[in-house]
Amino acid sequence: MSGSLYILPLESVDNFVSQKCLLPKDRFPQGGRPGQWAKCWFSPIDQPTMRNFAVCQIFPREQGEMTMCYMDMSICQCRSKSLDQRFVLDDIVLMDENEIQLRQIEVSFSLTPNDIKGLISLTKVNLKAMATILLQEYHFSAKCFARSHDLERRGIDGIYVESKELNDNLTFTISDDTEIRIQDITLSNRSGVRGFDFNAVGPFQRVRRELENMVSAVKLQRKTLWSQRMSLNALIVGVVGSGKTSLVDDFLQHHRCNVFRVTSLSVAKQYPGEAEAELRSIFKAAQHFEAQLKPKEPTVILIEDIHLLCPQSIAASSTPEASITSMRIVTQILSLIDELHNKKSGILCLGTTNSSDTLSELVLRPGRFDKEISIGALTSDARKEIIAELFEKYLPASNITQILMWMAEQTQGYVLADLALFVRNVTNIVLTRPNDNIEAVVKNSLHKSKPMAVRGTDVTVLKTKETFDIIGGMHQLKRVLEVSVLAGLKREEAFRKFGLSLPKGLLLYGPPGCAKTTVAKCLATEAKMTFIATSGAEVYSPYIGCAEKFVAKIFDTARRNSPCLIFLDEIDSLVGRRAMNASSGDVQLRIMSTILTEMDGILGSQGTNSLSSAQILVVAATNRPDMVDDALLRPGRFDKLIHVPAPDKISRRCILALHQQRMPIAKNIDLDEIAARTHNYSGADMCNLCNEVALNAFQRNFRANEITYEDFDYVLRTSSKSSLTQNQIDWYYQFENKFVR
Repeated sequence: MSGSLYILPLESVDNFVSQKCLLPKDRFPQGGRPGQWAKCWFSPIDQPTMRNFAVCQIFPREQGEMTMCYMDMSICQCRSKSLDQRFVLDDIVLMDENEIQLRQIEVSFSLTPNDIKGLISLTKVNLKAMATILLQEYHFSAKCFARSHDLERRGIDGIYVESKELNDNLTFTISDDTEIRIQDITLSNRSGVRGFDFNAVGPFQRVRRELENMVSAVKLQRKTLWSQRMSLNALIVGVVGSGKTSLVDDFLQHHRCNVFRVTSLSVAKQYPGEAEAELRSIFKAAQHFEAQLKPKEPTVILIEDIHLLCPQSIAASSTPEASITSMRIVTQILSLIDELHNKKSGILCLGTTNSSDTLSELVLRPGRFDKEISIGALTSDARKEIIAELFEKYLPASNITQILMWMAEQTQGYVLADLALFVRNVTNIVLTRPNDNIEAVVKNSLHKSKPMAVRGTDVTVLKTKETFDIIGGMHQLKRVLEVSVLAGLKREEAFRKFGLSLPKGLLLYGPPGCAKTTVAKCLATEAKMTFIATSGAEVYSPYIGCAEKFVAKIFDTARRNSPCLIFLDEIDSLVGRRAMNASSGDVQLRIMSTILTEMDGILGSQGTNSLSSAQILVVAATNRPDMVDDALLRPGRFDKLIHVPAPDKISRRCILALHQQRMPIAKNIDLDEIAARTHNYSGADMCNLCNEVALNAFQRNFRANEITYEDFDYVLRTSSKSSLTQNQIDWYYQFENKFVR
């Protein structure tokens, strides 16, 4: 057969027959006769390698489009993965005209999960009787999948028919005398093909391994000699958009599990008692399916978004009727789960939720959902693999290799849904504006996109760009940060060899205007962390409890956008030193308790297997380190106290040199002399000096091309003064000697 034909459904021209293929007259195979049985090979338009065949009688047609044919796919080699795909006819292979009636065949049933009541009353005897009647009207090849509207109306998605005795080129039929042997019974899972390989990404691989262990436990429980009750319930926990449902669907499809789904939409009913009855029917159908139909593959009850059905507490705004209904649903679900466990039913029960904290504590007790499988935050390498695969799917011809790692580093805090949305946005722009540079499109789209963890929250998450190069001098300070923090991230193996661990918190203290905030931003950039900054002005609220909630929200947002640096500016005003007569109602005391609790919880949520698991670093800054409570300064919280001193002469010269790069300062000016004349100047004083000098030069002559020494001399003699005294500077050095760490 030369060239492919587009396939249209036969029912569009003939709705009364099946297993028929109408071909253009000039494309009818030579040597064939009208009505002869043939294997009509076809494939999806976008997947030419996924070949399949349908067993049909071929007929020529006189009129119509010569590039199309009409074909019925009731009997195919294998079930098509998607009913919405468009197919082309590739080839026609004529079959032997001898027709055989078989005495025995082997069949496997695929049942639809829609008719729950029908499943409860279904037995193997019923299935054999239906197969004997419904399959007699079809012609089969050696291995075929039968699918029709008649079967679907009876709750059967399809029947796989196999005969090991026949030649592949022969057709056979079924009669009342044919013995039907049932090989397997499955429940069709039409969750859809996700088009993403979850096996290739690290965090998803760990989840799949734990699910594999659960499936192994199901098979072990099925053994009659195994009398111990095994816990076959598990919660899949992950933030919104992390890929929980997609991952579970992909896993269950791969293992051909028989899935009974419970969703809040399917359970929600109008009248009292109907929701509980629906739950009972689903669980009863699953138990009947497992016990009576005895499928080869595991039976799974999947409760999606279980926190909607079993919330931790009922909202205060709910009506009494709604509260009672919710309590009845929770009680019914718990009763059904206990029944599965007590009967040793061998059914795997999975639930998905955004957070186990939102679930009723009754759900989490042993014997119910006592096992949690968490989908962790995506690492940089994982995001790189996901982005590469998504671009390969949506823009296979795009060349993004050079910026792939950059995209992975710039998408901290992104979940699977965020990355998919970002790639789709890039795809839409590239397809509508094909002449645009793809790197520019990617950078512009990434600048506009926000991860799901940031949307809907009043905590601002930044991606800093400042590096230590913008800080003049302070080489000792940079060295301390390089050794204590950055080395653990960049040289993990060497850091671990010495038994070192990353600090959980840093306290930057020093005189005002000495770049403590800038140091924190540079540290976030060098460590490739997102940046969250807050101060007492943002935290405090006139309402009781709001300040503590805001602090908890900051840490929660940081976990969602990890690795993240939390910067607490002016921590002495946020949580000062506790007084002996402080009451429990003191807002500073409550805020400090919240911060201590959150900081103590960082290590527990990170694990100890890897230094890189330290995803959150808390950096605080203060001008009054003596006013910070001792509970914060102990090791294990702010492990490292770092003095950010006033710049010395060398640092002041470096600051002037940096300003010389962006200002027209004359090259013949002796920067060492200027640095010597600015004794006790802070970094902010030096910046202000350069601005005042530039303004003086501009006022002196609007057409001036450069800043001269006379401008510096005039400003230093008339208006510029240090904001620090020697006593202030000495006090910080005395504090450093006392609390050196």
